[in-house]
Amino acid sequence: MGIFHAYDIRGVYPDEIDEKKGYEIARAFAEFIKQKHKLERCRIAIGMDARRSSPGIYNSVIKGVIESGFDAVLLGEVTTFLSYYTVEAGLADFSIMVTASHNPKQYNGLKFSRGSEMIFSENGLKEIEEIYSAKSFSEPRNKGSVFEEDVVSVYSEYLARKFNTKYNSKIVIDFGNGIAGPVFNRVAKVLGLEFYPLFLEADGDFPNHEANPIKEETLEVLKKKVMEEKADLGFAFDGDGDRLGIVDEKGEFHQMDYIIAFLAEHCLKEHQGEKVYYDLRCSRAVEKVIKDNGGIPVRVRVGNPFYKKLLREQGGLFGAELSGHVMFKENFCLDDAIFALLKILEALEEDRRNLSGILHSYRIFAKSPETNFRVKDADAAISRIKEKFSGSKIDETDGITVELDSHAWFNIRKSNTEPLVRLNAEAESSEKLDELMKELKGVIWSN
Repeated sequence: MGIFHAYDIRGVYPDEIDEKKGYEIARAFAEFIKQKHKLERCRIAIGMDARRSSPGIYNSVIKGVIESGFDAVLLGEVTTFLSYYTVEAGLADFSIMVTASHNPKQYNGLKFSRGSEMIFSENGLKEIEEIYSAKSFSEPRNKGSVFEEDVVSVYSEYLARKFNTKYNSKIVIDFGNGIAGPVFNRVAKVLGLEFYPLFLEADGDFPNHEANPIKEETLEVLKKKVMEEKADLGFAFDGDGDRLGIVDEKGEFHQMDYIIAFLAEHCLKEHQGEKVYYDLRCSRAVEKVIKDNGGIPVRVRVGNPFYKKLLREQGGLFGAELSGHVMFKENFCLDDAIFALLKILEALEEDRRNLSGILHSYRIFAKSPETNFRVKDADAAISRIKEKFSGSKIDETDGITVELDSHAWFNIRKSNTEPLVRLNAEAESSEKLDELMKELKGVIWSN
């Protein structure tokens, strides 16, 4: 598989992606803008994460932008959502972010946006790939100019206007040596927010652990520190700062669906009748909490661009998926983990119960974590499941979701990049969940 994926460009440095490719892809992106948006001049914000390979690719992207005749707005080391925010704040027209998100240190890549509108395979990335492959770049009359922008300062002042709560919660935050550490540190000083930091310094070698907060094995230090400090909760960021993981005061990790339920209960108090978009892999408890609090639950396929599109076009309060992306309508529909963290703290200040008690109150069904199965033929495995459960209600929005009764269901999807199928299941009790998982494993691995 090449470096162009469903939502971004990503590969191993320097074998699959390097400075030369960064330059050519930037030229292709500029050409795409000229062709689709009929622009001969615009401003493109360019940011990077803290990977060792990022500065070289960043500089080559800047060169590609200005040699295409567009102006480059230099952001330096920032979180991915700040590259989007730069557009929403009116400081640029488009953005390019040099990052490989939570991937290991040997990877790097590029993400494109027009603010909250990510440019991915369904709205432009395939066309960018075609232009890049053909190397069909037009030459401008004049080169673009270069500007620098301290977007962290602009963003910090924006948050100070949005949040004026006095936070009493004691929090520990694991930044995983990703770029969110330096950004959050500046934001916290403006907000007057105190926190106990773990691995605050950005380090592209990620020397302590992989910066992927939905992998529970990466959260061991955070769990221990939360309990040692008798903190109210702990947060963990991914490498580029757009995803969040949560640990309660007992050091227990909670999947994002229960956080979604908590945020929905909090936000719907003042916004009855609004939509909340959530991952189709979420516990059915999420749907129940949204309905019980006067909201409209909307299940959505996996992939954060779809939530942003729905929020922009159909309105609503927020959208979130199990991977830790949370995006609020009031925050330009951006998957901004710092904003999500502040909303969670705001809700906790109002509730004043322990987080563990709040989140366990939503655990009314037994739910599996997402489980990966390596198979020879993913399509064949899903077909076997579909045949086995042909008498049940089947939804094919994303893979297949099978409704067994009012409480039991499962979703099985194939990976876009590996010979895997991914399974999520839920039942009314742990015993029934174990039975269901055993039955599904037998079908998935049968020949």
